Amino acid sequence: KRDLYAEGIVPDNVNDDDLKSVITAVSREFDLYTGTCFYDPGSDDTRYYTARDGNEVWIDPATTVTSVATDDDLSRNYSTSWTVSTHYETWPYNTNASRGLPTYVIKRVPLGDYQFPTTERGVKVVGRFCYNASATPAATIADVKRACLLQCTRLFKRRDAPFGVLGPTEQGQVSVIPGLDPDIKRLLDNYKVIGYT
Repeated sequence: KRDLYAEGIVPDNVNDDDLKSVITAVSREFDLYTGTCFYDPGSDDTRYYTARDGNEVWIDPATTVTSVATDDDLSRNYSTSWTVSTHYETWPYNTNASRGLPTYVIKRVPLGDYQFPTTERGVKVVGRFCYNASATPAATIADVKRACLLQCTRLFKRRDAPFGVLGPTEQGQVSVIPGLDPDIKRLLDNYKVIGYT
């Protein structure tokens, strides 16, 4: 909010509640576009995955993996609990939770006793599924922050363009493009979940 005021994107007399609703709407639009979120959801979630092979399973971006269990007997009880370092490790290896970099893959430890079942929905993961659990204004990813400012600007300008045209300028009439602008998509594409459309 401070950045929108500082950059002169919105006038000082804009209602704070209106501004918050625009920022929230843009943030949720980004969540839908990328398949992930850039804020701390506040609690762990339980999700289920299908492993490609016995050595690894791709998951949604997670800043914390609390537990991993597998359904080895197709009972849907997920009675085989995996222990970090003993049975699995997370990848990328050098992520740093304080920087908000997520885990994408859970890998079997090379000499571990377990393998991931490749049956449908055979892996259960509990964790904090988000891109940046430490998302304070200072820690927010620069690309995402810039994209949010650009999209908020568009929404505020749209109030002056009821028919999709802002009006004449030195370069001619300026039209409002529906959906996300190509430049905003370029900023967000690096954060899209693999396989998410």
